[in-house]
Amino acid sequence: MLAQLFQYPLPAEAGTNTYSEGPPAILTGVNAGGAVRDLAFVESRLGTLYALDAKTGALVWSAKPAPTSPTSNFTNTSPAIDPNR
Repeated sequence: MLAQLFQYPLPAEAGTNTYSEGPPAILTGVNAGGAVRDLAFVESRLGTLYALDAKTGALVWSAKPAPTSPTSNFTNTSPAIDPNR
């Protein structure tokens, strides 16, 4: 049975409402900041990638595309995980 564990409000970027249109990608057993944790990767509609602790919803890190990047406009994609990390 699936159950919602947390909700993370994505901050507004460039004066727009920001949200994710796709499901998160989950990677377990990641060494992040000196701790091993499970991460949920979520991409905002404006291309910012967020890594959230998959159990608590706490923000671990985020990365915003460069202004000249093709993803600096709206994107309708979901993050993907390389199985080889």
